Amino acid sequence: MLFFRKRFFGKSICVIFACFFLHFNAFSQCPQSYSWTEWSSFNGMNATGSVLVDNKVIGVTMTANYSFDSTETIFRLADYFAPFSGYSQIKDGTVPRMTWSVGQGGKTTICFSEPVTNPILLFASLGRPSAAVTLSFSEPYVPMFDGGGMDFLDGYSLSGNEGNCIILFPGTFSCVTINSTTPEYYTNITWGLQPPAFPVTITEKAAACGSTILTAQGGVSYRWNGGNNPQQASNLIDTSGIYTVTATDARGCTSVALKNISELPKATVTSEIEQTICQGQSYLGYTASGVYHDTLTNSKGCDSIRTVRLTVVDTPKLDLGGNREICEGESLEIVPAVQGTGPFTYRWSTGETSPNRTVDKAGKYRLTVGQGACSVSDSVQLTVNPRPVATPDETVCRNQPLVAGLADPNVSYRWVPSNETTREISAAHEGIYQVTLTNQFGCSTLKTFTVVGTCAALIFAPDAFSPNGDAVNDVFKVLITGGVPLSFTIFNRWGNPVYANQESETGWDGTLNDQPCAEGTYVYVLRYKNLLDNSIAEYRGSLLLMR
Repeated sequence: MLFFRKRFFGKSICVIFACFFLHFNAFSQCPQSYSWTEWSSFNGMNATGSVLVDNKVIGVTMTANYSFDSTETIFRLADYFAPFSGYSQIKDGTVPRMTWSVGQGGKTTICFSEPVTNPILLFASLGRPSAAVTLSFSEPYVPMFDGGGMDFLDGYSLSGNEGNCIILFPGTFSCVTINSTTPEYYTNITWGLQPPAFPVTITEKAAACGSTILTAQGGVSYRWNGGNNPQQASNLIDTSGIYTVTATDARGCTSVALKNISELPKATVTSEIEQTICQGQSYLGYTASGVYHDTLTNSKGCDSIRTVRLTVVDTPKLDLGGNREICEGESLEIVPAVQGTGPFTYRWSTGETSPNRTVDKAGKYRLTVGQGACSVSDSVQLTVNPRPVATPDETVCRNQPLVAGLADPNVSYRWVPSNETTREISAAHEGIYQVTLTNQFGCSTLKTFTVVGTCAALIFAPDAFSPNGDAVNDVFKVLITGGVPLSFTIFNRWGNPVYANQESETGWDGTLNDQPCAEGTYVYVLRYKNLLDNSIAEYRGSLLLMR
């Protein structure tokens, strides 16, 4: 896990790998105790010394694969390290003078005569302003103090351009190795020990796939250098790297602990799903009943084993047939054809819940048939066609025309009993005549005629005529049906007859003795015998003669 340092007005701020130190004081709330090495001998590639901790002397041996010597003081100690809270405890005596002169593959190892806790390392003048020196360590470290010129690259390496700092290796060690690649003029280093103010432990517990929970104990408050809960004792970690926690106790004293998460746990998650679908549907790609086991691997390499118990329910089959047509005044019963195991439920688009539906109105009728959780729908379109228009039933006299209705080229006719196919026929015999009118939709209308032998007499006479020789209305005639004329007499206004004839249908031409009669109103009397009952009757009327 990388961290990067930036400078802002004398403070050092670490991003991602939080450093938990300020330029002026790393542990300002509680004075810390520091023990520094007193170096006693330098012999080419070796140096020895000792450090006093809790009235106990611990030997210190430093070995390199290149030659190094010493300086009598630490380079500009007061200039760069005075802000450090433990500055007064630093022994400004003879210390190693490291040149990292072997270049690539340089190795410097510090070992203690017995395991020690929280060894610290001071660097003075690491690298040159124009040429940085980069070092890496066998153990992860935490920056304690930054005197300037440093880049803390990650938890295992750092770089200096005339840099000054103090770092701490949290934990208990017997040896720590420094790896170098670039030689320089010299760097002063010295080792020391910072006994923890109080013990801090970190435990780890796997969480979900690709994450773990680190829990710190020993303090009353905590601050982590990363994770999802950096202000809590328990911190959810989902990225590998080096994690440090600074714990503070009730006195305000702090201690640091470190945990290296090189690989996150790859847990296996199991799940079980029970699902019911209808025939023809699919669930997660499966279409048949059964038990299916799927192993899924996410981007973090964790497996998820999914068990699917799938039940496929038959979907009923439904057929309402094709679209239908009926004639006006008729009704239709729709009977669905249903296949399946049942039991079934029915619901029509009109709200009915019975299987069959009787309809007489045009429209679209839709039926949904359910079987458990599965259903199927079908629809039928009903068209109601008009019937042919016929006049009401009639009673007519023999030999009068029988007319079925209005002329319509889309209508055909069939007469009974004559079997004729025209719109109009003549009835020569008494009786019942019926005609069936059928249109282009196959819809029919029946009309009945009752034909009688003799009808009551009917008289038809105009009320004016104009005998002027133009061949239009030149003769006045009285027509009679159902009767026989006996006499027909026309009188002028003075009651004098001007025309008399037994035949009324011969007509009067408007003359008397071959002389034109005057214009005006005339009256007439028609005596006739009614053929229905042989009675004698008279019919009187008037007419207007115009020239």
